[in-house]
Amino acid sequence: MFVIIFVHRTNISMETNDTISTANLHLLVKIFRGGIYFATYNPLEDDTYQGVSIVAEARDTFSLETIKDLVYENPLLLQEYARTYVLVDTTRFTFVPENIEPQESERPAYYDYCFPGHTDYVVENRLQINRTYSLFGIDHELYAFLCRTFSNPLILHPLTSLCEYFAQHSRNGNEAKVYLHLREKRLDVVVFKQGRLLLANTFAVSTPEDAAYFTLQIYKQLSLDQVRDRIYMVGDKALRQSLTPMLQEYVQSVLPYPFPSQLFRIGKDTIDAPFELITIPLCAL
Repeated sequence: MFVIIFVHRTNISMETNDTISTANLHLLVKIFRGGIYFATYNPLEDDTYQGVSIVAEARDTFSLETIKDLVYENPLLLQEYARTYVLVDTTRFTFVPENIEPQESERPAYYDYCFPGHTDYVVENRLQINRTYSLFGIDHELYAFLCRTFSNPLILHPLTSLCEYFAQHSRNGNEAKVYLHLREKRLDVVVFKQGRLLLANTFAVSTPEDAAYFTLQIYKQLSLDQVRDRIYMVGDKALRQSLTPMLQEYVQSVLPYPFPSQLFRIGKDTIDAPFELITIPLCAL
């Protein structure tokens, strides 16, 4: 299978016969339609972040077998790490507030209610800062592959790290804050008011107009104030540039989200990495 490999840094050799010490490193993996992105870093040392993006040529026929091939062809992914995080994107997810206090064995019933007749393996993420649970479904075979291939991986939904990270930023001020994360054909929206999570959702978008529509619908749905409440945007730069003037016609404060300075300590190449992945080190997940 032909793949295209973009290596952000080349300090770590990708040769299969090289032996490197990964015992103190953390591994971040994002599985997306068409490929995988992975990175390693040492949380105790500065400027150790190294990321690799691998894109399969046949993206339209991307499958579990493709994921397996991409993983097995990259020996760094088969090493032992201090911690391993795997981000799996799926549109099938729901949230359960902690104050409902469902028993662990009963929480999947909330997912079953949202997606009747599903055949998913239901993964649970606890959002400690937000005092809620994220339930999302992935393929049973994919889950089994991840568990047997990686050492004790923490499997996360993209909204998990975004909600936990933005919760920390949202506590200052009395206004509501709408965080827009723009990525390929997706818009993640997370809304907080005084540190309380009001909404987290992902929308399929093809144009900036799509993103503007969903954002303004959320403003209407949550009765947000167009003058006082704020929008922060992060992610795809071109889409942000097109979307900003559209939203500024209706909302007074539309701002770029500042890149977290802590990530520059981890490594300057984090600026080109998937934002939902690189916020994981900042969330204590």
